[in-house]
Amino acid sequence: MLEGSTVKVDPELREELPELLWLGWMGIILFWVYDRSPGQRRTRRLIDGAVPLVDRLVALSRLRVLRPALRQALGLLELVRSG
Repeated sequence: MLEGSTVKVDPELREELPELLWLGWMGIILFWVYDRSPGQRRTRRLIDGAVPLVDRLVALSRLRVLRPALRQALGLLELVRSG
């Protein structure tokens, strides 16, 4: 998804972003499975809010002031991986 894209992503995030996106979507799928609202309306609202938020967070990841939070999130991902 990132190859050929004009999106500027922090180099530390670029390598991990596919897995982070996958994990996020797995969370949304779990939400959808348990969503009993008519037509899964709550899941649709969640997706409508999550997509622009993820887009904005990826773009903001390049800001120096957010690097500590980015590194903390990547550290958490590594913690989950290591079991």
